[in-house]
Amino acid sequence: MVTIEYLQKFLQEDAPFGDITSQAVVPDVECRAVITAEEPAVIAGLAEAGALFRSCGVAVEEPARDGA
Repeated sequence: MVTIEYLQKFLQEDAPFGDITSQAVVPDVECRAVITAEEPAVIAGLAEAGALFRSCGVAVEEPARDGA
């Protein structure tokens, strides 16, 4: 099982100081995103993606499960 600490290392590697441009230009607003597939697919990685989003303070709804 992949731990959240392991996943957070990728964020620290890719953006150790955050995105300075976005922080300066984009206001702090609430938004909503939906991830959809345009073709039939098998879902994988939802638990890991959800854990990583939650660690960044993002609320996550998971209407499907891995393998669906």
